[in-house]
Amino acid sequence: QSPPIIYRDLKPQNIVVTPNGKLSLIDFGISREDKDGREYDTVYLGSVAFAAPEQFGFTKTDSHSDVFSLGKLMLYLATGKTALVDFKNSLSSRELAAIIAKCTALSPEKRYPSVDKLSAAIGRVLSPPTRGELLLAGAAALAVAVVGLFLLLPREKPTQPPQEPL
Repeated sequence: QSPPIIYRDLKPQNIVVTPNGKLSLIDFGISREDKDGREYDTVYLGSVAFAAPEQFGFTKTDSHSDVFSLGKLMLYLATGKTALVDFKNSLSSRELAAIIAKCTALSPEKRYPSVDKLSAAIGRVLSPPTRGELLLAGAAALAVAVVGLFLLLPREKPTQPPQEPL
């Protein structure tokens, strides 16, 4: 959506299952439009267990803030806890632990820049490339390298055969 909506209150209590089985967010009471130019938010709200640090006056909230809350929600769903201390030892998946760690980095710039980028990272973990796809990608990379070398390597100019006098 343009301008983006910063939800700022992602937590289990604000996710409902609709009658047709889809997940939906409720309670947009503290959400706001992402307005450029602000350095800080003027209202410090959110659920402490799931809110990004910037929601408490460190800087302005933006899409990185919702990524933080989504990381905390994933941690809660995977472990039943929201504490970031030693959470990696509670997870059997190193890939999921790495994704949650990136989502919940204290510095917003170190988090995924958007939910789309986070979704792509999760997709790579859930659907890693098949052996065939990896072989095809390797063959394509090799072909590009060979063509590049062929084009870049100096070639000798063909010599002219001596001409016979007339």
